[in-house]
Amino acid sequence: MASGPNIWRTSTFRLVLLYAILFSASIGALFCFVEFQINAYVNRQVDDSLNWERRYFVAFTPADLRSHLTSRVARDRHSHNYYGLFAADRSVIAGDILSPPPRFPVDGLPHSSSITLASGHDSAHARVVAIRVASDETLVLAYDTGELVAVTDALLRSLVWGSLALLVAGVVGGIVWSVRPIRRILEIQRITRLVVRGDLKQRLPVTGRNDELDMMSGIINHMLSDIERLINEVKSVCDAIAHDLRTPLARLHTLLNTLESSCEESDPKRRVVTQAIGQTDMLLARFGALLRVSEIEQLQRRSGFSDISLNDLLSDVYELYVPLAEAKCLRFMLDVRQNANVHADRALMFEALSNLVDNAIKFAPQDGVVTLAVRTTRHDVSIEVADNGPGIPHEEHEAVLKRFYRGKRNSTGQEGHGLGLSIVAAVARLHEFRIEISNAEDGTRISIHCGEPFVAERSSATVSYEAAA
Repeated sequence: MASGPNIWRTSTFRLVLLYAILFSASIGALFCFVEFQINAYVNRQVDDSLNWERRYFVAFTPADLRSHLTSRVARDRHSHNYYGLFAADRSVIAGDILSPPPRFPVDGLPHSSSITLASGHDSAHARVVAIRVASDETLVLAYDTGELVAVTDALLRSLVWGSLALLVAGVVGGIVWSVRPIRRILEIQRITRLVVRGDLKQRLPVTGRNDELDMMSGIINHMLSDIERLINEVKSVCDAIAHDLRTPLARLHTLLNTLESSCEESDPKRRVVTQAIGQTDMLLARFGALLRVSEIEQLQRRSGFSDISLNDLLSDVYELYVPLAEAKCLRFMLDVRQNANVHADRALMFEALSNLVDNAIKFAPQDGVVTLAVRTTRHDVSIEVADNGPGIPHEEHEAVLKRFYRGKRNSTGQEGHGLGLSIVAAVARLHEFRIEISNAEDGTRISIHCGEPFVAERSSATVSYEAAA
């Protein structure tokens, strides 16, 4: 049985995956933009403040600058502004910055750098301005942006976790919404299999939501209704013709028998009448088989189903056809070493196997071999009928199961009406079994796969019969 649709390959899941990728890329670009804008805004505000202080301190003379720096440090002890006045040898003259940043440009412009403070607290995130206030002194102004950076990081982390939560919720929701159509598709798959097996009364489910699946189901249901009506009309015509012709053919058969009995053995007309009787018998058999196929195909009930032993069933078929095989000098073998019980209609299965064995004996050559066997595995039990006749070409394996088809192997001149395998196919469809036609080593092997055996037994006997040549 074919597996159901894979959720990872559904269009809904693929759309959800595409949404997740686009959402992640968009959020990543948004975070970069937000971080850039926040950093640019913070740096701009801090730089404006540093530039104002730079102009303020540059206005003092070198002598007054030290006292103003000392008073400013005392006043801004708990602020984020830091100051330092350094000599040419980089020693501190005044302020709360212990040393100027290494390799820092003295150009009067704000730059990002780290600073070492007299309080023992070093800042890794600071905006720093260095200016030359005398020939051998350098003034360093700094603003600690560590808290602003921490606030920005916390904001970005909140956005990241919030976006991840939205992404996970969207993906989970998409998967949940993917499961709903998959369940409907599995139901559609189950019903279409029943339709393929011949149950044209089945219809696809319609939920009433008027979505895409409802639209498709409505179209297919309308098509199935038309197909069912047309097929029933064709079947009715065919069955009516077959049924109506059986009565006049039966009367014709009776009249021909009467005419045959009234003719002398030496009368040339008797041979013609005998041939006419044979042709009439063939027509009656063909119409009877045609009606039987139609009857089996229309049989929906399973009241005749029960647990049957394939060992006993095959033994009965074997005993019925042993005389026919003996008359043709065939080696007719029955292999029941492997046995299993299946749930089936015994009468219909007997009829199907009778058709298979009859065909095998009919097309097997003189002194040929016909085998009837049960094969079981862990997951399957099958019935095999094999012969070493002319075989069936691979391209005809499906065609021979249709009504009235007579394949190339019928070139041997064997009589037939092309309905035997149609009956077998109809019985298999009713039981939901699978027919497999394969080329054996010297002929044809037809297997009826019955599914998993629910009761398995073992028999040590292999029954075989070889008719005397």
